[in-house]
Amino acid sequence: MDEQQLQAYLSLRQGFEQYQRGQYPQAWESLQQSLALYQEIGDKAKIALCWGLLGCIERDRGNWDEAERLCRQSLQLSTELGDRSGMASSWGLLGDIQRNRGNWDEAERLYRQYLEVMTELGDRKGMATSWGQLGDIQRNRGNWDEAERLYRQSLELRTELGDRSGMAAVWGLLGDIERNRGNWDEAERLYRQSLQLRTELGDRKGMATSYNDLTFVYQHFNRIPEAIAAWREGLAICPPDRFPLEALDIGRRLGDTAFEIQDWQTAIEGYEAAIEAVETRCSFTDSYSEKQKRREAALDLYPQLVQACINAEDIGKALASVERSKSRNLIELLSNRDLYPKGDIPPEIRQQLDRRRREVTAKQRLLETLETPTNPDNQDIGGLGQRGSSAASFTPEVMDSLRQQYQQAQQALTQLLETINTYDPNFSLTQRVQPIQFSKIQELLDKDTLLMEWYLSPRGIYTFIVSGETGEISVHLSPPENLEQLQELRDTYLHTYQRHHSDDWETHLNDFLRRLRDILELPQLLAQIPPTYRRLIVVPYRELHLFPLHALPLGDDHEPDYLADRFPLGVTYSPSCQFLQVSQRQRQTSNRQRFFAIQNPTEDLDYADLEVEAILANFSTNAGRLARQQASKTSLNEDPHRQAFQEADYLHFAGHGAFNFNSPLLSPLVLAGAKVSVSDSEGRTLSEETAPSEAAETRFLPWRKGTQIDLSKCYTLGELFELDLPTCRLVILSACETGLTDFSPDLEEYISLGLGFLYAGAANVICSLWAVNDVSTAILMVKLYEEMQTQPSVALALKQAQEWMRAVTKQELTAWLNEQDSAGNCHPKAKLRDNLGLGFQRPDYRPYKHPIHWGAFCAIGI
Repeated sequence: MDEQQLQAYLSLRQGFEQYQRGQYPQAWESLQQSLALYQEIGDKAKIALCWGLLGCIERDRGNWDEAERLCRQSLQLSTELGDRSGMASSWGLLGDIQRNRGNWDEAERLYRQYLEVMTELGDRKGMATSWGQLGDIQRNRGNWDEAERLYRQSLELRTELGDRSGMAAVWGLLGDIERNRGNWDEAERLYRQSLQLRTELGDRKGMATSYNDLTFVYQHFNRIPEAIAAWREGLAICPPDRFPLEALDIGRRLGDTAFEIQDWQTAIEGYEAAIEAVETRCSFTDSYSEKQKRREAALDLYPQLVQACINAEDIGKALASVERSKSRNLIELLSNRDLYPKGDIPPEIRQQLDRRRREVTAKQRLLETLETPTNPDNQDIGGLGQRGSSAASFTPEVMDSLRQQYQQAQQALTQLLETINTYDPNFSLTQRVQPIQFSKIQELLDKDTLLMEWYLSPRGIYTFIVSGETGEISVHLSPPENLEQLQELRDTYLHTYQRHHSDDWETHLNDFLRRLRDILELPQLLAQIPPTYRRLIVVPYRELHLFPLHALPLGDDHEPDYLADRFPLGVTYSPSCQFLQVSQRQRQTSNRQRFFAIQNPTEDLDYADLEVEAILANFSTNAGRLARQQASKTSLNEDPHRQAFQEADYLHFAGHGAFNFNSPLLSPLVLAGAKVSVSDSEGRTLSEETAPSEAAETRFLPWRKGTQIDLSKCYTLGELFELDLPTCRLVILSACETGLTDFSPDLEEYISLGLGFLYAGAANVICSLWAVNDVSTAILMVKLYEEMQTQPSVALALKQAQEWMRAVTKQELTAWLNEQDSAGNCHPKAKLRDNLGLGFQRPDYRPYKHPIHWGAFCAIGI
């Protein structure tokens, strides 16, 4: 055996031993090293073995798809080699995967193939294993007698072979049979017999399983203290960070039982262990959609934990628990975005790492959102111009091309990591992000600031209020009927809005906002808050992200005060408190005032042109732009415009945008050349610039009557993840729907066009919550930039501009537009006077007092 073969063998043995001890990350690394060496050597049998063991790890982690892929690779190679034993092992593993998926018939077929080969080979241990697996199938089908027969057949053979671990496992399974039959005493005897042997063998997973099994007996006999003690033993033996599947089940059951008997501290202990297990499971996969599935499967844990903390009178821990359920993918992305290797790394390698990492992230998320839309039930809500935004039609050729691009990007990143490992062998692209503690939330607030965070659960609507001056926290729970009313309001609001911006939606907007105010019981909450707080941070939740909370009226008068009026320094939105923490920690500062605008790319928004012309006057020589037909994706991706775009301190987009509820990562900012012509006689959509033969390779969304949008010529949210804007202070998305988010009840993520720029590095984003008016938006934006020259924060500048919009009269507006510089020259904003349509109105008429003109825009960030 040469040195390479010896190293491969040692790595394989080490990986197998680590796997048996439950050390999955270490086992994975060892087996990957062994696999790479055996691939160099060309030892196909050992390659198949490594794939099989890696499949075992993924199976035990609950990564069924990846486990199946590895096992099928092992099966294919074993079949080529004629290795019947290897083939049988793969069939057994594939049977396990199908059993865990609940596909009993397919699992049984695979297990019987496994049994047939084991019998042929005279592998008695394999035969015993097969009978046990087939017994599991019958047990899951409720066929107790047949399950018992198979288990006893397995037990007899295992006993003959002296397979003590297998004997213990079968005793536990026979205990399940007796429990399901109602024979509790016999079930307890079998469980204890199994536990005793597993303890002798040091089988940690088996011991935890036995303790968990015994709790069913204890609960039946109402021996709750014994059950709690058993669950604690199980968690001590199989902690969440090493045995997440076992800890998830044990923690959940411990939490639920303690909650029922009102033992709040024990309930918290159980739920926190279960949630830690979920986070560990999420760390086992790089797939964002898979992470989300695992979190969705455990969403019921969070409201239980939150209420247990409240009942234990630990409101701070309750808020920290809310934070654990919010925007975890976003927090992980932000936290991992700026991970760099240690050592003297050449600047060009760091730059490559930035680019490759963002490229892989963007392409992976795009592929996953195309293959698994997040919210198909909402496909008729939102969209470009029309309120119907169905998913774009991506042809199989385009999907194949995207997969190939992703694979190439992933391969390039892998090669780069090999180079980086020569500088820092311990560098990793990801890290476990620890949840924020309440003490850290308190540190985010100064004495002038109040935090208001919402959480929706089956119990109702929680409102957490944290005072910056004292650090005190309170929580208010609105009853479940308020939650039902909120959901009804959401549906009415969106369905009215959906009707192509019908007059009904605008007419009833104030009514909608008053209704939301009452549902949230806002007047009662504000009455308890001292008037000394001057700034408000709001952290919405799910459908609350759809509404302009800053524009909630505080009274029922014709011209009421709004929530923003209550806080002189403005209202800032945030996806979560931990988002604020991560953003503040990573923020880079700059004293420069570089400005870059994308101006009216579709050439159909006259006031967008005038808006940018007027804003440019605030930036003298440090300003750049791409206007009208020049504002194409190609131009933005080429220097000098790419450099000006990515190095700007202020980015301004004045054009069309939309949110796609069905596939959020396809939400576009529409650039030049993206509009396409009507369909031809055969229903094929042709681009104005694209030949018919090329049409199948582009993808379109419905837009306005007679036109569609080619997403390949837009900046979609998915592509924004590739941007790097490390010094950008502010992005203003002066377009429609750029702040809308998905609100699926199974989704805890914050997904909007604004998110793309926040991930890219922007400190703040101003975006919109509906399809905004061209004229009033232009006026608001020009005023906003004037306010930013003197106001200390983005939120305050926006507040001042919105207050001015509400109050400005026709006479005052005219005077403002007619302002001249010291040389007597008209300001560029004078051109905004055209087509205002105010000629016959009285001088004191206030054209923009309705929230439709100013309420859509909100400030998100730090």
